[in-house]
Formats: sequence, C-alpha cells, structure tokens
Amino acid sequence: MASTTTMDPLRLLQTTLSSKGTVDLLPSDDPSSTPVSTFSEASHLSFPDPSSSDKRIILPKTTPTRFKRTPQSTASDTWDLQALLLAFLRKDASIAEYAQEAVQQSVELVGVMQRKVVADYLEGKDTNGQQSAQYLVPEGEPTSIDTSVEASLSSTQVSTAAGQAAATAALDGSTTATAQTTTADGRPAKKAKYVVNREDLEAYKKIVSFWEPKQIADRNTVLRGSHKINNFGNVRDLIQDRLKGGKEELRRMQSTRQPAAPVQSSSQAPSQRRRRQANPIILISPSSSALITMYNVKRFLEEAVYEPSDFARANSGRIAEDVVQINHKRQIGSSSDKGGMDAGGLSGANRAERTAAGEKLVRYFVVDGVDALSKFGDDAWDRVVCVITTGQEWQFRPYKWTEPKELFHHVKGIHFKFTNDPPNPKIAIWNVAELKIDPVKRYIDKSTVSDFWRILEAWTAMHKSGVVDF
Repeated sequence: MASTTTMDPLRLLQTTLSSKGTVDLLPSDDPSSTPVSTFSEASHLSFPDPSSSDKRIILPKTTPTRFKRTPQSTASDTWDLQALLLAFLRKDASIAEYAQEAVQQSVELVGVMQRKVVADYLEGKDTNGQQSAQYLVPEGEPTSIDTSVEASLSSTQVSTAAGQAAATAALDGSTTATAQTTTADGRPAKKAKYVVNREDLEAYKKIVSFWEPKQIADRNTVLRGSHKINNFGNVRDLIQDRLKGGKEELRRMQSTRQPAAPVQSSSQAPSQRRRRQANPIILISPSSSALITMYNVKRFLEEAVYEPSDFARANSGRIAEDVVQINHKRQIGSSSDKGGMDAGGLSGANRAERTAAGEKLVRYFVVDGVDALSKFGDDAWDRVVCVITTGQEWQFRPYKWTEPKELFHHVKGIHFKFTNDPPNPKIAIWNVAELKIDPVKRYIDKSTVSDFWRILEAWTAMHKSGVVDF
C-alpha cells in the first residue's frame, strides 16, 4: 500500500539509509510492480513509510532534493534522488567503476569531492553537520524546487503525476529532460520547452575547442613549407651545359695523367723498415707504491688479473726487467679499427699478427723510466702512446714534456686507483682517465682491463694511428 506524505525527500532518503532500510527501484508508480535492478529500468523509488510499517512511499527517481552540487551552487542547483542513492550504494567502489556505472545507468555523476560528504550524510555519520552544512539548503527556505512531495495512493496516480509535474517545472531550463504528465481532466500535458543554459553552452564550446585535433607539422610540411612546392628544374637546365663540360674536362685530365712510378729507392727502405719495426710504448711510474709496477703489469694487462706488487715480486724471485713485452689480442672490427686500413700503408708484420679467431695480436713495450726508453732510439717518444701515472708530478721531470697538461696532450694519461681510495683532484685537471681496481673482487679486473684497452686504442687510433697497425 502506498501512502501520502509531506516529508522532505532528502530527509526521507537519509532516514531510510541510516536505519538500514531498503529502497526499491520500481518500473512505474504502481507499488505492486516488481522491483528492477538498475536505475535505467526504473522510473520511481519506493521507500518504507516511517509512520507505518505496512506502507510504502513512492517518489519519482528524478525528484530534486535540498543537497546542492557544490557549496557555491544556488538553491535550485541540487542533486536528485537517484544521483544521491547511486553515490551512496557505490561509495566503496573506485572512481572509474562508479563513473562507468553512472554513465551506463544514465544517472548524474556526483563529484569526487562530494562523494564522501554525501555518503556520510546519508549514512548518519555526519551528526553535527560540519561537512554537509554548506551543501544543504535549509528546510523551509524558498527555492525554485518544491521540496514537499506527495506520494500517490495505490488506487490513483494523481499524486505521482503531481510529483512528476513539480520535478518537471523545477528542472525547466536545465539539462534534465521533462516528464510526460496529464492534466486534471485526463488530457496529456504539453512538454515544457527546452531552454539551453548559456553558461553550460559556453563551457561546452571551450572544452570542444580545447580537445579538437590540432594540425601538427611533420617532417614534410616543415621542409616544404605551407606554400606551393617550388620546382627548381629550370635551374638544373641552366647549368646542365656547365656540368657536362666539367665532367668532360675531368675525364680528359685523368686520361692524360701519367701514373706515378712506385718508389723503391734504397735510401727510404731502412727508414720504412724501422717504422715497421716500431712498437707502441707504455710508460709507468717507477714508484714502489704504485699499483701497477714492472712486476705485475704483464699479468694484469695480458690475463686481466691484478696482484699486489709486493706479492708479484716475491713470487718472481728476481729483479724486475727494465722492459716488459705485452701481447694484446685486439678484436678485428672493433670501434678503434678504421675500416681495417693500414695506417700509412704500413703492414706492421713483426708487431701485429692476425690470428685464426679474427683477432690481431699487437705487441706493446712497457718501461718505467727514460733510461729504458732511450734504448728504443731517437724516435722513442713518438712511439709512446700511454703514461700510467700515480698523480705525482715528480714522475714527469725527466720526460720530454715536464708539464702534465702538455704531456697528456701528446700521450694518453691513465690513472689506476683502488675503489676505496679518495679521489685525486689533479687527475681531472690533467685530462687523465681514471680506472678503479677493487682490492678484493678479482672478477672485476677483466672489466677494468677491457676499459683500459678500449680507451687506449680509441685515443691511439685518433692521434697516433701510424704507431699501431689498425
């Protein structure tokens, strides 16, 4: 049985939900109709009558309430019953899920900031009204919405039609569609004329203009420009004769040019042989505290295994040699290869050997002083490609270039240090590459030595390509 009530719709909804009551979705205003499961199928909401347990109050689902959309909204800009009910029922759902369901069921979407306020108010948690007070239109205050709605009796539909007529009149001029009602004599009432809200229309135009696809310039439009494509074929025709004459002149000069005879003078042969026998030289520090000495340099650069100098000296049981030969296997086609070309036409037969595994064996000599360096002849400094320094300037006093900045302009500087040693500020000023050796982890040595050869070969290929056969 349906009853008539003058109770405020918002108060009725809050009383029902806060007392754990049930709100049914009905497809019509008939209280005996079977409830449906979605708002899109329903047209009315059925509430339990607080004054009678065997009666129900039926209201249209679009009945406006006193709950404003925002605190700044006017008294006529409020949410209807279905919007508040759906926001309460999906209060625990994510924003995406709630928005999707609201769109599917054609229900207005309550804003993100208002969802919790609506849920707390309808559930009765906001007892003191601190959150909801700014959203509520006071009861009894004159508004454009008639908040006193009468529910229809089960025998007639007069009150339901009146409620729909009141909702239609209240929402006239807004974006909510009007409802079809009947007059007192049974004739169908005319639908209210839809009036476009100018503020909403301007906001819609701004949104559409912002999201309209904009023309983005691509490579062709930038190169060609926005105007007509120019054809420079006439320019090509003008210089066609000149280009043809230039080509003929070039062919005539090539045909008359005499081939140069190969130089095989005996005076140049010894110089060329000496150049072919030249090997790149690496200078290290003679300091006994250096990480790389004549005792451990060979195993470190050839086998990529670092051992302390004292330990290597004790194992060798002999005095260190003044010259140590390093055989380095360099991969053919690495970044330091210049297309496999022999610099200056030199083959380097006695210092670079190609192996069957696609590698090139390059021989380096390591010395720790200028006395041993002088054994390589007058051009010894031209063959020095690297100086391994400890960061001490006294190491450079007997060198050809005593100033560090000048020295490392002619040779590549390398500085080895332990990973836990403090940085040396001079290294950055001298343009020296810094490589770190771990005191304990020997498996890192391979990476360190690989970086050493990569840096040295790249520098040599750029500055002293004639010393090493690239």
